[in-house]
Amino acid sequence: MFPSFQRPPQRSPQIERPRLWIEARTIQVKVDNKQTQCVNPPTVFIQKPEDDAYRFGQVTIEAEASAGGDVAAIVQVLFSVDGSSIGKAEVSPWAAQWDSDKASEGPHTIKAIAKDNFDKLGVHQITVTVDRTPPSVAFAAPDSGAVVNGDAQPVTVAVDAADNLALPGVTFSAKGPGGAATDLGGVKQKPWQVLWPTTGEPSGTWTLLATATDAAGHTAQATRDVVLDRPPTLAFSDPTPGATLAGEVGVELLAQDDLGLQGSVTLRLDGTKVANLQPGSAGSGGKYLLSWLWDTTQAAFGEHLLEAEVADLSGNKATASAKVSVDQSLAVGVLVCNASFGGCKAPAGDPSTEYTGKVYLLATADDDNATVQKGELLLDGKGLQSLAAAPWQFTWDSASIKDGAHELAIKVTTSLPQSKTVAFGFTVNNCDLDHDEHLALGAGCGGDDCNDMDQDFHPGAVDLYGDVTDSNCDGVDGVDADGDKVASLASGGKDCDDGDKTGADPRTGAPPFRAPPPDPAMILRT
Repeated sequence: MFPSFQRPPQRSPQIERPRLWIEARTIQVKVDNKQTQCVNPPTVFIQKPEDDAYRFGQVTIEAEASAGGDVAAIVQVLFSVDGSSIGKAEVSPWAAQWDSDKASEGPHTIKAIAKDNFDKLGVHQITVTVDRTPPSVAFAAPDSGAVVNGDAQPVTVAVDAADNLALPGVTFSAKGPGGAATDLGGVKQKPWQVLWPTTGEPSGTWTLLATATDAAGHTAQATRDVVLDRPPTLAFSDPTPGATLAGEVGVELLAQDDLGLQGSVTLRLDGTKVANLQPGSAGSGGKYLLSWLWDTTQAAFGEHLLEAEVADLSGNKATASAKVSVDQSLAVGVLVCNASFGGCKAPAGDPSTEYTGKVYLLATADDDNATVQKGELLLDGKGLQSLAAAPWQFTWDSASIKDGAHELAIKVTTSLPQSKTVAFGFTVNNCDLDHDEHLALGAGCGGDDCNDMDQDFHPGAVDLYGDVTDSNCDGVDGVDADGDKVASLASGGKDCDDGDKTGADPRTGAPPFRAPPPDPAMILRT
């Protein structure tokens, strides 16, 4: 007998469920396809480095990426160089690192690909040039150690510069003595040169600096030392050009150079060398004062040419000239009248000669070739009085200045023009006429000598009672040390205690004693 079998249970729901899932999946795909058709591709833009940039070493690549719709989102940004991946970013910031030292020098293509959640792509690419080689730079002008001066014509500063790929520019600067510095600017193309106007710059050694910078930021520098040295200056300070001279004349020259003079200053008269003047030590600002005494009595009447030449340490030269005339016909005479010597006489030229009170001066002036136009009285080089016509008479009060050594001068000027000065030293003495080393009483002198005409009268002099004179200037005939107007016993007077104005003899009319003396009998006897 065969065993009985039951029909298996129906499994149709298990069979139908996959069908329902398949149908549902199919519907979902249809919906996704519809949404995808409404979403734009993402956009991406490489921010760093910029397009056509030059780089070396580690390079950071940064990009901005945005989805094409509200339902889309950036899920990834891929970075590549020349088609080879260098990394990806799945979250913002969208960045990657590129070691450009592993790439060859020259241009390379960097690409960023942004991908959204719908697998749509956005692409941006740039070109970056790898440059690991620095530029080169070398000075072409001026020569090393050259002496330059750009006051009148600026100095040309030039270099030879190059780079294996690109050289955007060269900058120039200069550093001088005392911390002086000047920016000379820059140039962006050949010729690599600038102009250096040196006006106002201090003389001395300057260091020129040129800096070449390539597109990748590599730099190269070159330096060049030069000497900035302006030509010296030279001028006649005395006599002035056009002057008419006579007698011995001091010829003075003013030379100036910041760095120093070379050798001596050559002086010529009418083309013939007459002196080599040594400059000596420089004064403030590199100034040199040189002088030469010219005896014009040995020169012919008429016009003459003075010439001078000097060179500085760099060989720069300067010259100066002055045309003057020689005329010996101007004659000047002077008489001085003063009570100190009781009359009038020519100045002695002795600075110890004393003048007191009013001083009267009379000058005579005569010139065969010109008219005397002015006479001047000078005291210690400063004008006191001026006259435009003869007689050339001057009056001066010596009490207007302090006692001591001074100088008076009479200066006469003619129509040529030519001038001649007669100067003489003297000593003013208005306060110690008797030379007892005590100044006279009075506001003008402020002394204590009561008789400045007699050496026997002054404080401290011997003053004997009864000679009816006040030799010691204490206001009493005799010695009155205590100032009670009674002469002391020692000087022949009657004051028995000249140290106490209350202790005089009552018979003299002096004030009475305020206290009894130790020995009244002695006082009465005296």
